[in-house]
Amino acid sequence: MSITQPRLKAILLSLISKKGETYVAPKVLADKLGITTRTLRSDIKNLNNSLKSYDIVIQNKRGHGLYLLINDQEKYKALMDQIKENGIVTDRGDDYEKRLKEFLLLILTKPRKIDDIISTMYISDSTVDKYLKEARKVVKNYNLKIQKDGDLLKVNGSESNIRSCIIDYIDNKRSNNYVRGFSKAEKKIFADINLNQLLTQVTNLIISLNIPMSDYNDKNITIHLALELARSKTNNQLQKFNRNTPHIREEYFSKVSQFFKDIFQSYGLQYNEQEFHYFVYHLALNYPQLMLEPSDNSDSKNKKIHDIVIAFLDRIKDDYVFNLMQDNELINNLEKHLELLLKVKNINGQRKNPLLNVIISTFPLAYEMTVTASPLIEHQLNIKLSPDELAFITLHVGASIERLYNNRWEKKRAALVCGSGTATAMLLKARLSTQFSEYLNIVGVYSLYEYQHTDLKNTDFVISTVPIYESKLPVIQVDLSNFQNDSNELYQYLVSISDKNKIIMNLFDGKLIYLLDGNLTKKEVLDLMIDDLEKYQYVEKNFRENVYKRESLYSTAIGGAIAIPHPIKYAAIQSKVSFARLDNPIKWDDKNMIKYVFLISVNKKDYPNIQDLFTFLVDLQQDQQFRSLIDKCKTVDETKDVLRTIIQSVGYEK
Repeated sequence: MSITQPRLKAILLSLISKKGETYVAPKVLADKLGITTRTLRSDIKNLNNSLKSYDIVIQNKRGHGLYLLINDQEKYKALMDQIKENGIVTDRGDDYEKRLKEFLLLILTKPRKIDDIISTMYISDSTVDKYLKEARKVVKNYNLKIQKDGDLLKVNGSESNIRSCIIDYIDNKRSNNYVRGFSKAEKKIFADINLNQLLTQVTNLIISLNIPMSDYNDKNITIHLALELARSKTNNQLQKFNRNTPHIREEYFSKVSQFFKDIFQSYGLQYNEQEFHYFVYHLALNYPQLMLEPSDNSDSKNKKIHDIVIAFLDRIKDDYVFNLMQDNELINNLEKHLELLLKVKNINGQRKNPLLNVIISTFPLAYEMTVTASPLIEHQLNIKLSPDELAFITLHVGASIERLYNNRWEKKRAALVCGSGTATAMLLKARLSTQFSEYLNIVGVYSLYEYQHTDLKNTDFVISTVPIYESKLPVIQVDLSNFQNDSNELYQYLVSISDKNKIIMNLFDGKLIYLLDGNLTKKEVLDLMIDDLEKYQYVEKNFRENVYKRESLYSTAIGGAIAIPHPIKYAAIQSKVSFARLDNPIKWDDKNMIKYVFLISVNKKDYPNIQDLFTFLVDLQQDQQFRSLIDKCKTVDETKDVLRTIIQSVGYEK
């Protein structure tokens, strides 16, 4: 038997879990499931069809309620054995992860009886055991333990670690909808907290401090504040905040302190110094500019940061030819970023980048340039840059490349709304201005809150990274991870696609196109492609070594079953792109199976002129036409014709 609908599963488990209580009132069960009794009747009809093979029928006895009519005890026992072994439905993929998170949050927020968990989640005893096993592994990473005392599950450990685990599992901070409102999980955990009101209060605080605001950061602060309110209301206050407490600048401190006192008082809670430190820490982590300058701050310190930025950009110029040192906006932005980064370091903080995966897959060259040159920053400042921080820096580097090297055309007036912060907005603005510069002028960049409270005069339409449901102006929603598809809406709205000549097709050579069958490994495919590049003397002797060095840094898989291997430094005599289509996908890394390989070999002098190549390859991730056509090719000539067709269709070649 396979019951694929979670609601049908919930109905059956509700009847099984009643144990000694034979009947369940239809109205009670319908209300619990959030459906009408009419829908419940329809579900029971479908469920009975699935139970026929077990000679079990769900019946409704007038005046009593629903019950299981068991006609064959042996078959019923077989059903129970199946439930104990596997559950009714074997959870897989996203559904399993979602249910595990729900289980985790239930036991993290307070001690729970197993029977209560079963009735809340509509799962069996065996499924509880399965989730418990996985949950123990998760909480171990936070120095927490799950204690099972009879029927009671309780998480033991420091309050600070419990909160860290809750925050990490309550919601997906990389989701576009993160800043749109509050998830079901958030509303459930903070049922006694007015989340919308709290977010408004946090936003008003940031506005009163007169600092650039971010919807993403405001949401982060709100969730942390809601968590400490909820935990305090259940007598789970921090006894000691065990992190470095930030020192807030004097001009901000009184407002921040009064805000915290007012919020706690409004929920009937006494001021708690450790909870205040917790709030200030997360406030400063999201808005580092609120913190006092380090004690060693001076003109010499500022000069050191400036020199580090120049050296960082000089390293990029040496390794990739791009001369970004002429971009004063980039230099200024990087200096400010490093200053804030040092403040975060002083409190041992770690920031999350909501667009980490998108940045890596959408701006692979800018990210690689940042990673390659970043050891210089790490050495000079004695810090270790996480992938999240590297992605933040990539936003600035990528925006500079767009400004300096990708200027293609020029104007309708558009407002840009971005919920992920200023750096993301600036990168998106640069990319939009580049691609549509002949027809588009970005007249302002706003957070969602600012957009909702700004009179946008003389604006033709809105471009937004977050959903906007009520607007007097036309709204085009774009997503960096799906930029190629979303930008098509802009093409249709503004003007037909440019037919400006591009050099991309000239990079493809029939001698370097491969239609491969058989079961090959990643190394076999790369070596085959590199062998021919060496055979035709297109690359230098160290090309192969530099390709494998680059692969050791991080994966060159970019999504859509596409990989774009390339050397860590320029090592080509003549710029070429080798292409391989694999009938049998190969394991590229721990997460990606690859079917299409574009091996990029670019001569040093050509680097600044091939930005459209990387844009083209990134766009292919979402291009269904590419996959459909390329998979049908029987010959190299057909493959090259398809590549030309795809390039023409997106405006890269006449």
